[in-house]
Amino acid sequence: MKLYSVTLAAFFMCLFFSIIQSSVFYAQKLDQKAQEVFLCCTAKKFIAQSFKNTCTGKGFRNLEQWKLVCNELFMLDSITYEISPEPEKLFYAKWNGSGIFFRCSGEVYFINKNNEAL
Repeated sequence: MKLYSVTLAAFFMCLFFSIIQSSVFYAQKLDQKAQEVFLCCTAKKFIAQSFKNTCTGKGFRNLEQWKLVCNELFMLDSITYEISPEPEKLFYAKWNGSGIFFRCSGEVYFINKNNEAL
């Protein structure tokens, strides 16, 4: 082989491996971002659904237990709830995430028309 063909082959191999390395780097970044979005969606869904279930007497014993568990599971900065007076009870909860759950903040409303539990 001639020197120029070896040099050219080495150049193209370096270029190829550089492209592969940057592709792997960006793929890892996208995977990390996808996991964060999945965690946020899962956290929001769990908090909201468990709040609604607790308001109807399913799941947690009361809203205080729900509040403590959600706060521990998802490292929340704050989590609050309010209950309006009769005739139809309106339940409201709001939470703010922190750390990897920073974008998981949200709120949920629930009307208990049947006055089942709580």
